[in-house]
Amino acid sequence: MAQPIPGRDFTLASSDRALACATVAGTSDERAAVLADAICIHTTPGVSVHRIGGHTAGIQSVRVWTRRGWVVVASDASHLYANMEQGRPFPIVYNVADMLEGHRRLNQLAASPRHIVPGHDPLVMRRYAAPGRELEGVAVRLDTEPAA
Repeated sequence: MAQPIPGRDFTLASSDRALACATVAGTSDERAAVLADAICIHTTPGVSVHRIGGHTAGIQSVRVWTRRGWVVVASDASHLYANMEQGRPFPIVYNVADMLEGHRRLNQLAASPRHIVPGHDPLVMRRYAAPGRELEGVAVRLDTEPAA
């Protein structure tokens, strides 16, 4: 993955600033080191935000621990299931190499390819169940197994 360029990419200005913020926040040395890499920010136990890159220079995805394992909400790192399942990158892209590397990273972060949820695919609403009848077509539960 390409290294972020401070001032151009959507990242913290420097490793020093990241470590200073982590120290003030009272985070552990281990968490501060992760912050300094500008790769992952742990927001709360079971939730982390990861810089992926590709579609935009600083695109991020969220990884969440669920009862079925690690689920990754890819956002624009993978717009559609076909982007990753068929190796067809989204055509509007900042850096194709970073996007393909980002797809590899999403697979590392998720429990399996079935645990990656693309950002704009209408199939998400078909593959996952709604939390209740009143939310059908509005929201889905990502902690349940998707339909085939």
